[in-house]
Amino acid sequence: MKRSLLRRFLDADLRTKYLAAVLLLLIATVLSSSYLLSRNVQSSYQVAYQDAMSDMTDIYDQVSRFERRMTHLSTIVQNNETALDLLRDIQNLDLQSFEPVRQKITPILFSLLDGSGDYDCRLYVRAKNDFIDSTARILLLPDPSKESWVQSAMQGWGWRSFYSPRELGAGSPALLAPVRDAEHVQDLIGLLRIDISPDALRHMMTPVRSGSCVSLYLETPGGDIVAQSGHPLASTEYLSGLSESEWSGFQAGLLHETAGKNEALLYQRLPVSGWMMVMVFHRNLLLRQIWSEQTGVVLFSVALILAGVLIALPILWHAVKRIRRFHAHVQRYSADSMKAIPPRLEPLAHDEIGSLIEAHNALLDHIQQLMKEKSQQEEEMRRLEIFALQAQIKPHFLYNTLEAIGWMARLHMPDKVDSTIHSLTAFYRLCLSSGQDILSVEKELEIVRNYFAVACMRYESRYELKIDVADEALDVLLPKLTLQPLVENALMHGLLESEQGAGTIRIFTRRAEDGLLELCIADSGAHFSQQAWTRIFRHPESFDGNGYGLKNVERRLCLYYTRDSVMHLDLSDPEWSVIVIPLRSA
Repeated sequence: MKRSLLRRFLDADLRTKYLAAVLLLLIATVLSSSYLLSRNVQSSYQVAYQDAMSDMTDIYDQVSRFERRMTHLSTIVQNNETALDLLRDIQNLDLQSFEPVRQKITPILFSLLDGSGDYDCRLYVRAKNDFIDSTARILLLPDPSKESWVQSAMQGWGWRSFYSPRELGAGSPALLAPVRDAEHVQDLIGLLRIDISPDALRHMMTPVRSGSCVSLYLETPGGDIVAQSGHPLASTEYLSGLSESEWSGFQAGLLHETAGKNEALLYQRLPVSGWMMVMVFHRNLLLRQIWSEQTGVVLFSVALILAGVLIALPILWHAVKRIRRFHAHVQRYSADSMKAIPPRLEPLAHDEIGSLIEAHNALLDHIQQLMKEKSQQEEEMRRLEIFALQAQIKPHFLYNTLEAIGWMARLHMPDKVDSTIHSLTAFYRLCLSSGQDILSVEKELEIVRNYFAVACMRYESRYELKIDVADEALDVLLPKLTLQPLVENALMHGLLESEQGAGTIRIFTRRAEDGLLELCIADSGAHFSQQAWTRIFRHPESFDGNGYGLKNVERRLCLYYTRDSVMHLDLSDPEWSVIVIPLRSA
């Protein structure tokens, strides 16, 4: 029974085998992934949460040290007796007396800097406007009634000495430290301002281990965000709604923790500034990252998938390889670019794929045979049509020529008889051309010369034939008897039907605008109009039949060049009718 089911499965069509293999892979992948993720998600979450708490502790210590350092810098100026003595009476100094004071105070301010660019120091003093430079490190103290931050900084000893950018109306937070007279502490003689670089704060607050799943920011009791880093934060209103007493009730340095559904909140109050450092631990973001970060899960899942592939490989490999081989073969010889019949493809087996390939090969053989037969038929039809069209050219002037020879014999003109018979003989010898259907332009011109000599024997040299053909055109091939009908048309319907009594037929070559060589047959009878030319080729039923020779030549040229049209009429010179034949290789 088992062997019978296995045989029936192996004999099933390709679609059944493919669906069975795909189903097996899906089941193996789902089961293995579910089992491994259920064991590792919780442990991965705990590790990431511990990393976030470690980052929070490290960053808190670093920012706290930075705050204490800024406070220490302010005490250096506040306790510098030399600086206090210089600043005590600075508001009463003139420009000459102020310059030595500035030269002594400025180095003290520069000594506070460490070259890192994390902060900058400036000193605001009460002095006259006319000698305070706004670009120097000693600046004019603003009016407290106009600047709230100055009024706030002048109260007390700087218990709220750190200010947010919004409170300062500036682009960075700063430490403001009042500088007071050592003897009269109620007298404010200066205000030290240490501007803290936002980039320095962001650098100190960059998480090391948990940066991809946490957001970290500093918030003032007033709700101002001083700095933030880590994952981009959509909202910072996590501590909004706290009263001032609740805010100040958080003990400095104590880590608080609040766990929500989507985020966990860690926050600590800084000991000097009183600002709150808040870390938002994004649970959903972490859970999404666990799927990509669990190397063991991925490796084990890949191993199970490979095992499933190995189980399904004996079923799918042979069929898939042959399908891809057949597909590549068909793609290589697509219908859009195929110029030749593609080669046959070995079926390799006698199943559905093998039957499809064999049918494809049979179709290719049939197409190849049809194309070969079609090519032979087209070539034969083309040759026969050219031959038939050539046979339709009736040298009716032969009858007139024989009558003229008889007339000249009766008048005892042996020289003319001899010359006419010689030209007529040469004409027909060239027309026969040993059975050739294609002649060079040079031989076509010889036919024309002999024809013109015979046709004009009784017109007493009233008509003239001029030939001016470039040497490079003489070897170009044309269907036999291409030029003679055109010259005959020019003579019979151009010169003879005109009232001039004389005329010229010209055969010459010229260059077209595209650089191609053109062969031109022109007559001075100017008998053609564009309307007559159009009726000959587009409306033959309305023409009297004199254009049959032109249509015959055009048809043979179209077959020879495999084009829809070849000749055209040039009437740019009103005294000449010019028929133009582009000389192109067949």
